[in-house]
Amino acid sequence: SNSSNKLRSRVSYLYAKASKRSVMTYADILIQADGALHPSALSDGTIPKPKALSPSAAAEFKACPQSYLFQYLYGIRQPTTLPLAKGSVCHSALEQLYDLQPGQRTISNLHNLFRKNWSKDRTSEQYEHLFDSEDGGTGRIIRDMDAERQWGNEALALLDNYFQLEDPRLIPQPNPIEREIWVQTKLALDPSKGSTGSA
Repeated sequence: SNSSNKLRSRVSYLYAKASKRSVMTYADILIQADGALHPSALSDGTIPKPKALSPSAAAEFKACPQSYLFQYLYGIRQPTTLPLAKGSVCHSALEQLYDLQPGQRTISNLHNLFRKNWSKDRTSEQYEHLFDSEDGGTGRIIRDMDAERQWGNEALALLDNYFQLEDPRLIPQPNPIEREIWVQTKLALDPSKGSTGSA
């Protein structure tokens, strides 16, 4: 049927992309012979211990331990979504804005930083699939430029909202002293309690 052909076309396209990656994705799972995920393809039977625990990883574990297992321990990552990409690129633009002198932290420069970052990353492996669309006539996967343009305008509107809440030009150097601070500690697993405690 036509829908089956579309599905096969989509799976083939995902497989072509997945074959270039070193990390297994859901596209890799789709092309398994029986459509099932085989544990032997992921590990030797032991569940690897986490090397780090970020806030997003902790939130994922709290929401769904199984999803945390697949994504953070087995390395089966879900494709980047449009909202996640929007947040990441906006975040990078805001970080770079605070590298400028206070008088240069204008909304125009913020918009240009966003455009520069997206122009550099839009065809990267992480983001290249976001605006994939199937051509109704040929069944080929094409880039939906209108959807990408709308997404970009929505991101710029978010940055405008930030300026309404806080004007970066009014924060003198050397403030902000820190934009992000990485913290880490060693945790020991207590099997009897099923929780972590200090090492």
